[in-house]
Amino acid sequence: MRVPRPQTEKISKQALTEGLLYFVVWVFIFLLPILSGSIFRRDPFNWQSIEVAWSVVLPYFVIFLIHNFVLIRHLLMHKRYWSYMLSTIGLTVIIFLLVALYQSVSGIDVNHPDLLTKGWIFSYLPVPVNLLLGVFMCGLNLGVSMIYKSGRDDQEMAEMKHNIKEAELSYLKYQINPHFFMNTLNNIHALIDIDSETAKDTVIELSKMMRYVLYDAEQHSISLEKEIHFLQHYIQLMRLRYSDTVEIKVDVPEQLPMGVKIPPLIFIVFVENAFKHGVSYNSRSFIHINIELSEAYDRVICRVSNSKNPSKWNTQGGIGLDNVRKRLDLLFPKRYQLNIENSANQYSVELNIPVL
Repeated sequence: MRVPRPQTEKISKQALTEGLLYFVVWVFIFLLPILSGSIFRRDPFNWQSIEVAWSVVLPYFVIFLIHNFVLIRHLLMHKRYWSYMLSTIGLTVIIFLLVALYQSVSGIDVNHPDLLTKGWIFSYLPVPVNLLLGVFMCGLNLGVSMIYKSGRDDQEMAEMKHNIKEAELSYLKYQINPHFFMNTLNNIHALIDIDSETAKDTVIELSKMMRYVLYDAEQHSISLEKEIHFLQHYIQLMRLRYSDTVEIKVDVPEQLPMGVKIPPLIFIVFVENAFKHGVSYNSRSFIHINIELSEAYDRVICRVSNSKNPSKWNTQGGIGLDNVRKRLDLLFPKRYQLNIENSANQYSVELNIPVL
């Protein structure tokens, strides 16, 4: 069975990208005073001026950290919207009130001409302006977080749809296998009493098919050559049972180009149904199977036609054909053609699918 793509790895890449964006922005903000000499005036490199610049940025950095890693993750993401809004406003107010209190206790005058020589001042703007800038920064942080969250949600939805599709395909494929083997074992049971040597040969053919189903058919796609060999084993098994009483014609390409892949077990239902519903011991019976590639080698066409046995006929296909239709709808939505012709004496199926 195909292993689903790792969802957590993709989501972690999104989180890493978001974290890297924040890291680059804040590193640039903190390096700007060093690169320009001073964030407030064009002086040569001055460590005290850099301290002042960093002190002005520091309250916003603290607000960002608490807002991004606490309020958004533990309130907003849990749909506690009112708590988030009140906490964001409260956080901004508390931080800049503490800054104003510190300046008052330290006797810092933001209008003093030598402001840049007073070290850590934490703000040079009035409290209302700081509050507006703080809320604006939180809004930007929220916007970026929502953009990345939307991307993560889209990835989660895509992964969910992918996993559901894979699970449904596996379910449909393994519904086919028991149905197929049940019929094959019934054939072997009938042969044991008729011809034990032929029954032994049949078991060998069945073991080859089981090896294909257990190992090769586990894959998402299989080479057309292997799928044809699988069908040939099945047809050989049927030849052993019916001998010359049924006209069986098989036309497949003698040589196949490399890299032609199709879904496993996609043709067996049509072949199996042909033998199940088309063989009669009282009248002429035939089964004709043709598999070919389009001229561009981009599509595979499988044609199966058989005579109709009135004693067995009700409606050909049943669960197996319904499962194939569902698999085809999942694998090739609107990209395959399945044509069925049901005449008085003949039943024909033509399936045209793109190469994987």
